[in-house]
Amino acid sequence: MLVDIPVGRGAKISNTEKGKKLGNEFINIGAKLGIKTRCLITDGYSPVGNGIGPALEARDVLIALDYENYKNRNVEKNHGDFKIPYDLINKSLDMAANIFEMAYNKKGEYRKTAEEILKTKALKKMREIIEAQEGNPEIKAEDIVVGENFYDVQAEYTGKVKFISNWKISRIARASGAPYDKKAGIYLKISVGDFVRSNDSLFTIYSSSAHKLEHAIELAERLNPVEIGGAIIEKIE
Repeated sequence: MLVDIPVGRGAKISNTEKGKKLGNEFINIGAKLGIKTRCLITDGYSPVGNGIGPALEARDVLIALDYENYKNRNVEKNHGDFKIPYDLINKSLDMAANIFEMAYNKKGEYRKTAEEILKTKALKKMREIIEAQEGNPEIKAEDIVVGENFYDVQAEYTGKVKFISNWKISRIARASGAPYDKKAGIYLKISVGDFVRSNDSLFTIYSSSAHKLEHAIELAERLNPVEIGGAIIEKIE
């Protein structure tokens, strides 16, 4: 069993030491149950992927599984609401490599193995799973319907994105109706380190309910989940 333990500001586990303590508890429980367990302490400083909410996360997954095709189609230019979730892809590949290492019980170039599977087999297998669950196996990311009510949250000023709070983003997504409203949630347009200008889009809130969207907008304005900073850290006089 592989356990992902994100740590950092805005994550459920605030620091590495607490993450290690929790990881050791998982490993001890696994040992008592006869389950080989490994825990990965991962960067929880900002959300992984662009979508938060069932439909928006499903979009991310389909793009990730077919990212070479979407990259060749220049999806980010042609579909303003779509971004290739490279952070999700990289984290998934790293976790898959760890699972292979545990399964074979020896060191190896398993990241390359995971990359090859992603390029050649992963999307086909996902389509088989979708078909087995009586869904449309030919569905594409752009076919997934999201809430008809939406609001674009924009940057108030120019600067670099310093921090995106997982906790605050999650609260706003829940206020929009997610996960019970499968079409509701948040789609991030930026990542930590990006440079944005005043009025650039930071994220879009979606909901099937106009009332819940209004509540989510109010919460977003109050919580300010995306921190944008300039070059000055502190002033000393």
